[in-house]
Amino acid sequence: MTTEDLLQQAVNDLAMVRRAIDRAHSERGQTLERSSRLTSNANFMLQLTSLLLALGLLAFDASTHLLTGPLLESARWSREGQLYLLVQTGASLPLLVGSAYLIVWMAARRSDEGWDAYVARHFKYLRNLSLIGDLFVKFVVLALLVEARHPEWIAALLTLYLGDYLVQGRFFVLPLRLGLAMGLGAMGLAILQLWLGSASLVWPLLIAFVISSSSAAYLALRNRRRPATAAGEATP
Repeated sequence: MTTEDLLQQAVNDLAMVRRAIDRAHSERGQTLERSSRLTSNANFMLQLTSLLLALGLLAFDASTHLLTGPLLESARWSREGQLYLLVQTGASLPLLVGSAYLIVWMAARRSDEGWDAYVARHFKYLRNLSLIGDLFVKFVVLALLVEARHPEWIAALLTLYLGDYLVQGRFFVLPLRLGLAMGLGAMGLAILQLWLGSASLVWPLLIAFVISSSSAAYLALRNRRRPATAAGEATP
């Protein structure tokens, strides 16, 4: 084999390696883009679920007062009545948490990542059942307020919980500065509720609706921008 043949063979080998590298990069980029799109859709579904739940409870309580009324009256109930109220409230938590895990599980199943890797990358607050533990601790605090016959503080505490989630960057998806500003604002509103003695659940539900709406709108806007950005990057 001549020197020219050897050089041509080396060039061909290098071209083959380059094509393999480009193909690997392209496949990796497509996988990351698909995973990002699935994650964004899952987040949007979570925010939409939260929005609809807050809106439904807000309309129900505003029209019937069947949420705030019994809660405030529980201060005069027997321990059995208070326990029944807590059991009713606590029974809804597995359904809500299960819905969140189901949405994320469906997104993880459609991606090319395993459950553990997918959750670790995109939904850290769901790792090691941390969301369940966090909600359980928060529910215990609410139960202690009922046991201490101070259910009028629960509305302010729920507003404080919302502010805490925003400051920690958990569940809701918002720009950093906006999330911090809204979180601190929610905490300030919680203090104001305590100061004014406001026990109505309408306020934390309204705040939850506003936060979920803002988060869903931000995700929708970000999803609309992504195809345009991708098209712009693909243009030579």
